[in-house]
Amino acid sequence: MIKRILLAIPLLIAGAVIVCLAVLFLTGPDQVWATLFGDPDLGPTRFEELVLPDRPNHYLVCPPPLCAKAQAAQASRTYAADRETMIETLTDAARALPNVRVINGPEPDDLRFIQRTRLLQFPDTVSIRVIEAAPGESQLAIYSRSQIGRSDLGVNKRRIEAFLADVEARLAARPAAAADTN
Repeated sequence: MIKRILLAIPLLIAGAVIVCLAVLFLTGPDQVWATLFGDPDLGPTRFEELVLPDRPNHYLVCPPPLCAKAQAAQASRTYAADRETMIETLTDAARALPNVRVINGPEPDDLRFIQRTRLLQFPDTVSIRVIEAAPGESQLAIYSRSQIGRSDLGVNKRRIEAFLADVEARLAARPAAAADTN
C-alpha cells in the first residue's frame, strides 16, 4: 500500500505541473502571473531614490549624479541626439523587441516597457529616463528588473546591452536616412 502511494506521488506532481502549464498557455501568461505575483508592471523608477535589491535579477545603467544611492553596473554614455530624437529612437527600439508591451512613464522623459521571457513568459520591467546632457546630447538611465525569481542568469544585462546596441545603430542610421530623403 505504501509502495503504491509513493509511486503515485510523482505522477500526481507531474499531473499538477501539466495542468498548470495548460492553464498558463490557455489563459495567457498575463492572467496567470498577475494572479500569482501581482501586476507585471513594477511601475516607474525614481532613479534619484533607487536603492538596488540584494537579488541579482536586475541591471542598471545610469549617469553617476542621477543614481547617487545605487551602484550602476555601467555608467551611461553621452549620445549625440536631442531629447525628442532619443525618445523616438528608444520607443522604436522597444517596440521592435519580441514579447514587449510599451507603457508611458509618468513624465515625458520616462519610458517603460514590459518584456516577457521566451519560454515561461516571466515579465521583466524596463524603465528608461532620457537626460539632456547638453544641447543636442542625451544620456540614459535604464533599469531592467525581473518580477519573478531571485536570479535571472544574466538576462537583464544581456537585454540592456543588446537594446543599447540597437539604439546606437538606429541613431547612427538617422543622418544617413535623412540624407537619402533630400
